[in-house]
Formats: sequence, structure tokens, C-alpha cells
Amino acid sequence: GVAAVNPGVRLRNRLAPLLPLLSHLRQWVEVGEDEDLHDPGAHQRMYYYTRVPAMSAAEMYRLLRAAWKLAPHVDAPVLLLQSRQDGLLDPEGAEALLQRLRSEHKRLRWLETSGHNALVDVERSLVFDQVHDFIRQVVNRAE
Repeated sequence: GVAAVNPGVRLRNRLAPLLPLLSHLRQWVEVGEDEDLHDPGAHQRMYYYTRVPAMSAAEMYRLLRAAWKLAPHVDAPVLLLQSRQDGLLDPEGAEALLQRLRSEHKRLRWLETSGHNALVDVERSLVFDQVHDFIRQVVNRAE
């Protein structure tokens, strides 16, 4: 099975397609801080970089595009959790991904309050519970 939290499908930044080109012109890309988090203690629970190597950012963009192309071949059970308040991704991308998957057992669960890094934000317990339940269901189905 596949459980994905805020899957990178549609980036809000319209310049993202330029990352492969930019990686030849710049060494670093500024990504800033997670400003969409709603839990005041979230930043203490995470470690992140405010800038990344441009080559790495370009490779991540290529990986997202490759995963999109492969999605119609995924027939394993899938759980998608997507934050409506995601500052990095267009939340409607998760809906598009759900429709693209071949799996008969697929579900999209919306997170109403959390930002992009939902694993440390206000709905983290809900995320953990949903993923745990999904794993149990997949294991039980396989037995």
C-alpha cells in the first residue's frame, strides 16, 4: 500500500518548471520557512533548510513529474492525506492524483487546518491515526 501526506503533485510556485534550467545558473534555491503551520510548537518538532542546492530542487521537480506519469500504473491500495491550507502545493492536485490512480482501493482524506508539513502541525495525531489504520487494513486484507 501507499500512504502519502501532502503528495507533491501541483506546486503553487508557477516558476517550479524552471528549476531544471535554474540549476545550471545558480548553486542555491531559497525555499524559506514553513509559514503555513498553525501549531505554534510545530517549528520545534521539525528540522528543515531555508535553502537547498539548486540541483537537488531540480531533481525533486523531475521526480514529481515522473511519479505523476507512473500514477496510472499504481494498483496497490492508496491513502492520500492533503492539507487544504497547504502553502506549497495546490490541494486540488491530490484530487487529480486520486483520479489518475488505477487502484480500486484509494481514498483521499482532507486535513482542514494543517499546513504543508502536516506531520508536525495541529492535525498530526489525525495523520498518524489515519496512516496507522490504513496500514492495519492493508495488512488484514493481505492475510
